[in-house]
Amino acid sequence: MKTNASFVVIGDVVASRAAADRVLLHQVLSETLAAANERFGSDLRITVGDEYQGHCQTLGQALGLVWWLRIQLRPRFDVRHGIGVGEVHALAVPADPSAPSDPSARSEEPGQPVDLTEDGPGWWAAREALEQVAAEQRRARSRHRRDRLAVAAGPGSSGGPGSCGGGAWSAVAMAVNSALVGRDELTAHLSARDLAIVRGLVAGESQRAIAERLSISGSAVSQRIRNQGIGTLLKMTAQLTRIGSERFGSERIGSEQDTADQEGMTP
Repeated sequence: MKTNASFVVIGDVVASRAAADRVLLHQVLSETLAAANERFGSDLRITVGDEYQGHCQTLGQALGLVWWLRIQLRPRFDVRHGIGVGEVHALAVPADPSAPSDPSARSEEPGQPVDLTEDGPGWWAAREALEQVAAEQRRARSRHRRDRLAVAAGPGSSGGPGSCGGGAWSAVAMAVNSALVGRDELTAHLSARDLAIVRGLVAGESQRAIAERLSISGSAVSQRIRNQGIGTLLKMTAQLTRIGSERFGSERIGSEQDTADQEGMTP
């Protein structure tokens, strides 16, 4: 059994059962996840129905990724996420010979094919965070919640969740979740045109190019960036994306390097 510290993301589509065209929903979600994986170097994949999951190399990468997915999918669809920080165990399980071959999830050992099934506190923390987001959405004062971070606690190896569950990473989780409350609220109030501006800025477009594409004036773009909280969203995500650590227990949680607002989504 192989054990690694990991940053795990589990997500699903909000109110997917009400989608008029579930085939279209699945197609759009699949294409968006593929684009996210290419941009962020993640391995998100659809698991069951409209739920998907995967890993990120750093917490900051995960925080940037989940917001990028939201702004790409809205306003047609919306998604929510649980991010888990904790150990992940790769379990070697005898492969089902009748199951379709999946080279990405199967490892061949001499004389015995196996499937690599993942388990562990990192996954449990992500699931707990996702369920907590869903519960918060049912309350009026937190109905716009979409993303939440949970840190696995309990026994762990040196540098694992057991060594940081009550220390540095728990403090990081509290601060991050506070920031996510604000980011979720601002994102929820973006109109379709606001989202088009955000996507353009994230893609590296100038305000002039965005104005031309949307057939509006440059001043209108600037006003929306100021008045709709777009600049704040980009700066907030820039700060969150810089949170990173190669392993648990690291003293280095973030970077001091300043980043321009438009660079907030650069992995």
